[in-house]
Amino acid sequence: MKTAKFKISILNVLIVFFTSAFFIGCSKDDDGGPNDTGIDVATGTFKGTLEINTGAGSTHHNAIITVSKVSNNQVKITAKSGEAYSQVTAKTIQVSTSGIEGEGVHGDDPQGYFMYEIANKRLKVLTKETANTDIAYGFEGAKQ
Repeated sequence: MKTAKFKISILNVLIVFFTSAFFIGCSKDDDGGPNDTGIDVATGTFKGTLEINTGAGSTHHNAIITVSKVSNNQVKITAKSGEAYSQVTAKTIQVSTSGIEGEGVHGDDPQGYFMYEIANKRLKVLTKETANTDIAYGFEGAKQ
């Protein structure tokens, strides 16, 4: 009788242990690496459609832009050099992470509008003219 109770006690302890280990092992993993925090997740190379908004205007498909981190709350958007759309003005926009964890990085300031959606790795940028020499544009594309 004592050995049966002892075996049941051991079995109960093992069930609790393995159940706990299962739930701990299945917690959300961080696949993004060390740069997957703050605005770093929105940096990189993007490919998509760029529409020049000033002058005669034009649309460029398969355009490449680069987003780089300037500070903990600013990103710089630059078009790939040597392309027909390269004359667009590089902009530095103040951004922040979304209030909902993991949703995105966004910004709206005098330089333009910036929205990076983490879930689908999509970027939308709309720059504003802040000087007579600025060439404003809109861009929508995916992270490469």
